[in-house]
Amino acid sequence: MPVPTIAPMPKVTRLPTESVRFSPPLEVPASCSIAAISFFLNSLSIILFIPVN
Repeated sequence: MPVPTIAPMPKVTRLPTESVRFSPPLEVPASCSIAAISFFLNSLSIILFIPVN
């Protein structure tokens, strides 16, 4: 019983450290991803509005 309780503890401690480490690189391409998503949504809107018109 004490072994499974000790096992998840290091996993919980490792996850926040990994999230903090990966958060700065994710913030840099966030603007690029937002631009890509906006361009993708604009292309979808054009494709969807052509049959409607």
